[in-house]
Amino acid sequence: MIFLLTIYLAFISLGLPDAVLGAAWPQMHTQLQVPLSYSGGIFAIISIGTTISSIYSAALSRRFQTVTITVFSIFLTLLGLFGFSISASYWQVCAWAIPYGLGAGSIDAVLNSYVAAHYENRHMNWLHCMWGLGASAGPIIMAHALKTATWRAGYSSLALIQLVVMILVGLSIPLWKREHANNEIQKVKPKRGFNRLILWCCLAFFVYVAIEQTVGLWISSYLVTFEGASMTLAAQSASLFYVGITIGRLLAGLISMSLKDRTLLRLSCVVLLVGIGWIANLPYPVVGSFFIGLGCAPIYPTMIHASASTPNVDSLDLIAGEMSAASLGMLVMPPVIGLLPLQLFPLCLLILLAILAVLIYRIF
Repeated sequence: MIFLLTIYLAFISLGLPDAVLGAAWPQMHTQLQVPLSYSGGIFAIISIGTTISSIYSAALSRRFQTVTITVFSIFLTLLGLFGFSISASYWQVCAWAIPYGLGAGSIDAVLNSYVAAHYENRHMNWLHCMWGLGASAGPIIMAHALKTATWRAGYSSLALIQLVVMILVGLSIPLWKREHANNEIQKVKPKRGFNRLILWCCLAFFVYVAIEQTVGLWISSYLVTFEGASMTLAAQSASLFYVGITIGRLLAGLISMSLKDRTLLRLSCVVLLVGIGWIANLPYPVVGSFFIGLGCAPIYPTMIHASASTPNVDSLDLIAGEMSAASLGMLVMPPVIGLLPLQLFPLCLLILLAILAVLIYRIF
């Protein structure tokens, strides 16, 4: 149990910095003397680093123990956060974003692979629930720092938390060796040649992350512009979306004990459809954002868990590819959808959901 709690703690640390840049940037860009739009450059560097490290995570997992990669990945994230706190220019922040992104991608891929291979789906959903807790706590820590000091203090605090987590995970190495000796992820020899199933799985992750990130980025603007919501209410709707994801993953962990992965995935698509329809057609559209989050919640972790048992495919390579595709979806799709008229926001979500539902039916 202590061993599993250590893995949960590592995933909390993974989520901590994810939503912090947006909270800190209004003050950061002023002090760094760059336009507000320049945060996109930092975000892109982090996303590219995450994609690269995800691609190589399978090769690393074959050479090093999972706990070794986890500790080193936390160190890279810690290094990036500390670098942010001492940066005096925009380009220094961009440079420190490189280890930040590389660390985030590796720990995400290897821990997802490990838990998918050795634990039930409920633990996979709860693992990602821990990410939600970290992602919720990060902006709170930064907001406190902005109120009492500066964004530099916020990043220093996050770096200190990562240092503590790195030490705790490092101290757990004997637990990994004792409880999971000779129990690393099973390597299944893949079929020679191109495997279409890998392509479908990666595409499913690309589309899912496109939905999640698009909602997070554009739902507030849509509700203000086309549903008459106030700025405050629209901001609350974005929060409700992430609350829905966190609560949904907690509940999915319980439900998954009595439902198969494919059933949970199809049920999630139905709930997601309800949420999208709600924001477009029903009163109190902010409630719809909660249902969108609730529907999104189990999809990502459950697809990872189901992928671990895919026949004739090396699970390490498959999950590494899925994490890479997810990073690309996060990087590419929200800006692309932002180029379209905002009133098409619900229609874009419906189209993405339809593609995702077909992929889920075909794969799982």
